[in-house]
Amino acid sequence: MKILIIGGGISGLAVALALHRTGQDVTVFERSQEIHEVGAGLTIWPNAIRVLEQLGLSEVIPQIGMPAHYRTIRTWRGALLSQIEVDAIAGSPLRLMHRADLQGALLNALRAASVPIELGARCTDFAQDEDGVHARFADGRSADGDLLIGADGIRSSIRAQLFGTPGIHYTGYTSWRGIAEVDERYIPLGISSETWGVGRRIGLIPLMHGRMYWFAAYTTPEGQGKEQSPEERKQQVQSLFRGWHDPIDPILEATEASRFIRNDVYDIEPLTHWSRGRVVLVGDAAHAMSPNMGQGGCQAIEDAPVLAECLRTGSDLPTALRAYEERRKPRTSRVARQSRRIGQLSQVNNPQLYTVRNVLVKALYTQALSKELKWLLQSTI
Repeated sequence: MKILIIGGGISGLAVALALHRTGQDVTVFERSQEIHEVGAGLTIWPNAIRVLEQLGLSEVIPQIGMPAHYRTIRTWRGALLSQIEVDAIAGSPLRLMHRADLQGALLNALRAASVPIELGARCTDFAQDEDGVHARFADGRSADGDLLIGADGIRSSIRAQLFGTPGIHYTGYTSWRGIAEVDERYIPLGISSETWGVGRRIGLIPLMHGRMYWFAAYTTPEGQGKEQSPEERKQQVQSLFRGWHDPIDPILEATEASRFIRNDVYDIEPLTHWSRGRVVLVGDAAHAMSPNMGQGGCQAIEDAPVLAECLRTGSDLPTALRAYEERRKPRTSRVARQSRRIGQLSQVNNPQLYTVRNVLVKALYTQALSKELKWLLQSTI
């Protein structure tokens, strides 16, 4: 088949590579003039690492991903609340990497395979019938294919045309992200950590080459702080986490103000269907979830080989797309629900409940999350 993929993020590139490897004729259309991501790190769990290895990235993964063997949660003073040994559950570590590095690895693999990637191509709408699908772009371009894949993120225009706008849900907290180049003594190697306070938390994610990615979340009304300058943004984050345990203060101070990225955090209500006719959704366009389990990118990566296999083995297109939904929807819905629950727990904004929350986390959280991770990391997709 000739397949049109709308979106050149991790989801679109991964599905393009998976489809190409099964012999499909694929073209990627990306709205930006260049494919790039800035300022963000990713936690890639072993379930997604296995897929990336299947896609031919085995050699590059150790070059771009810092291994982490433990996932920890601490109080703002530094007391340990939870520690999960990832290797004991999955048999291998998770990998911490810059989003741009992973995107670049996927892009290089596609270019090496001569897969066409058209930039500056913002899809405005599409039409479909029994014979094919026709996509139109803002600059006057158009393209015809047998299947169109919407990989264009949480605010997907493809999804909007298929089903209308779903319930995009504000989680109740905003986030900041940044990357600092710091002395290696501030980098806790082998550990992906979070620190929970009252209505706020911060995570520290060591990357390759002496970089530390961090993210912070703060319970606040939607849209607060949108008009801040970079300097004001940095000052606010530093004030929210001043006095927290080492090395939080020096890492925030070492981050240039221009690298403080702020976004409100959203997920979407589960869709009844991910496809209609010759159009199907993948990644955040289909199942955008909050980042609390570090599985948003991982679940997008998992979509790729499943869709490719269903298209390869399905007797016809409707059967293939129905099989893809049946295999992926229950899994992504469960991960999204768990991720939302963890966000609610971690962002407790009542000082009187803070101590109770910490006691419960210390007593029950590690066992409960380990059970969920065992299902997630050991089950097949």
